[in-house]
Amino acid sequence: MLSSAHIRIITLFRLIPQVLVLLVGAHAYAYTPTKNAKVIDLPGSRHIAETADIVGAIDENNGTRLRMFFDRGYSPVSVIKNKLKETFLDRAASHGSDRAFIVILNEMKLQGLKPRLTDSRGTPLIVVLSSLAVVGQKMTDRYERMATALVQTYPETLKLIDRAYIGDGRTALHQAAASGNVRLIRTFISNGANVNAKNTSGETPLHLASRFGHVDAVRYLISAGARVDEKTRYTHATPLMAAAEMGHETVIRVLMSAGAHKEEKDFFGKSAPERYKEYATNFYARIGNASRSKTPKQKNNRRVSTTSTPVPRPGAHQILQYK
Repeated sequence: MLSSAHIRIITLFRLIPQVLVLLVGAHAYAYTPTKNAKVIDLPGSRHIAETADIVGAIDENNGTRLRMFFDRGYSPVSVIKNKLKETFLDRAASHGSDRAFIVILNEMKLQGLKPRLTDSRGTPLIVVLSSLAVVGQKMTDRYERMATALVQTYPETLKLIDRAYIGDGRTALHQAAASGNVRLIRTFISNGANVNAKNTSGETPLHLASRFGHVDAVRYLISAGARVDEKTRYTHATPLMAAAEMGHETVIRVLMSAGAHKEEKDFFGKSAPERYKEYATNFYARIGNASRSKTPKQKNNRRVSTTSTPVPRPGAHQILQYK
């Protein structure tokens, strides 16, 4: 027979596992973060909360403060925990934070790290910067500085093509040409960009600059070796045809002076003069329709403008020998 003391000891030992389970459960409950608990990001982390102070330093374009975070051990290739999954470079670019952008680039270079050169959608960061660097806008200088710093640090970014932003396979040089940003065009070419690169439609940067009437961009691209009679993949259009169908007289003159052939035919059998004829015909048709739809009061007002497109002029007719 066991004594009562022995029974109490055996019972106590049997209860030990249950007590341990309760203690562990209580400990886990006490240290489980609630849904609204503040996330604290530690130095070296590769995933940073959007509310973190280091992200605030990027948004404020505070390069000095950002450098302090890197000195504490934060990684310059971290990803922000938001829907876009932005890298620090993406964030700086989207906010126009040029000083922060350059600090991040320098830190990557110092640590021998290679950045993600595209955003989460697959658009090259250099294409994004080129699209934001619209000539004459308030923050154009900032975007130009960021783009220049990026290609000088990682020149291979100029070979990347866009399959997401516009999706036509354009390079950064295509985008700069479409925007008419000669400063970026010069920077990209001097850092190895292919002046005759083609997008998925076979358009070169010269096609885009000609289509949008950017005369200075057209001149620089030609001086850098752009082929003036290059044809697109599907419609077989030349830069001269692109300029003619949009009515850009000065661009037409520049291309013709560079040796562009007006006799070239596109896929539909039309030449540049024929494209310009269609443009002029449509232009004056719109003028006539707009005039007929005006009230008598509007007709007497000479300041009424019917269009913002280039007005067809005899000079373009003559240079293309159109009658």
